[in-house]
Amino acid sequence: MHDKEKQALLDSIDKRIARLNIILQTDAGNAVAKNNQEPEQSEKPHAIGEADVEGALLEIARQELAQLKINKEWLKREDGGLCVHCDEYIPLQRLMAVPTTRSCVKCAENENKR
Repeated sequence: MHDKEKQALLDSIDKRIARLNIILQTDAGNAVAKNNQEPEQSEKPHAIGEADVEGALLEIARQELAQLKINKEWLKREDGGLCVHCDEYIPLQRLMAVPTTRSCVKCAENENKR
């Protein structure tokens, strides 16, 4: 991977990290506001409610944010961009599409078959 390509990838990751930080910070403010409100009498507990889905999505965002930060540092190292299974370079297009990956397509497919 050329330096310009690596920088474009790192810039893309930085933008994604910034978006996730905004989402998580905004939700933290909304959660505080919701917790300070009195619950409506008509609200009934559901097997799976909007809050459950929202909580699950926020957890996914937190996990993605953590993995993006880890991969950003990995990409800066000498082994950054090499598949952890076969040591071949992961194509830039794959890293741009799935910046949390550390596997090339072939190895990822083999992992999914197991």
